[in-house]
Amino acid sequence: MSKEKVKELTTVSSLLTGGGLLLMFLSFYFGTSICEIWLDGELSAGRELTLDYDLLVNNFVRNFVIIGSILFGSGVLVGVLSYLHIVLYGNKGNNTHI
Repeated sequence: MSKEKVKELTTVSSLLTGGGLLLMFLSFYFGTSICEIWLDGELSAGRELTLDYDLLVNNFVRNFVIIGSILFGSGVLVGVLSYLHIVLYGNKGNNTHI
């Protein structure tokens, strides 16, 4: 694997891991923001759906946590697999083993 590929995989791994952590830790903020936008639209239409607000906030927060966990896990997996590839096959230029 060339040094360029190692840099690319490191960058992809870092972005996936960082994005996943960001989504997991800010899931409450994102979930409540989206739900408030939804609630404003529903209230302007003349509907009283405040009972559904709590349910929707929980669903949005869980969705962001799940998406963040998937991104974080795939980032860690890419990082570990690229590290193992370098350790097992060495950094010998243009290896085609993946």
